[in-house]
Amino acid sequence: MSSSKILRLNAATALSTLAASTSAHAHHVNDGKVPTTFFQGMLSGLAHPVIGLDHLLFVLLAGMMAYTLLRKPHTIPLFLGFSLLGCLSHVARMDLPHSELGLTLTLLVGMGFLWTMHRSLSLLLPFFCLAGFFHGYAYGESIVGSGMPSLSAYLIGFTAIQALIAYSFGSYTQRLLAAKPRLFLTVKSIVSACAGLIALQRLGAF
Repeated sequence: MSSSKILRLNAATALSTLAASTSAHAHHVNDGKVPTTFFQGMLSGLAHPVIGLDHLLFVLLAGMMAYTLLRKPHTIPLFLGFSLLGCLSHVARMDLPHSELGLTLTLLVGMGFLWTMHRSLSLLLPFFCLAGFFHGYAYGESIVGSGMPSLSAYLIGFTAIQALIAYSFGSYTQRLLAAKPRLFLTVKSIVSACAGLIALQRLGAF
């Protein structure tokens, strides 16, 4: 069976799973408790962008945009930096109105950029910054009230896992676009469909 057919079959399973799931406003791996140790902070930081499907899908979109639209992978640290800033803002008890709605809209706007193949740095770079801040602010919910060791580990963990996902997936899709454009289109369609479904689920919660 070809790779494209396998991806299409897996897409149905992925969409079914997403349809049965709900997007929580905060994602915890420590039984809902705030991390109190360095190890717990690291574990929570590594897991949050993965178990939070809204975050995971946007990081995938960000990697694709950086590599296949901008052709500038060094823009990924911009997203990561503003994620850190957003998280620290939440930890500092800064109030960000409509943060959950803003996070949801990043999925829809990211999809729009990806499908229109819009390459304007003047639009994409501010979007990366704003999206990073919204996602980072959401990450902060899991660590508010934690001590410095666990907070530091959490910041390191979620930054490292996002970088790994964005760079790996972005590089993979760049190679697909150059060598197998039809397969690239399949991958882009699957990620976009999943992101759209999660965004619609989240919009229904407002």
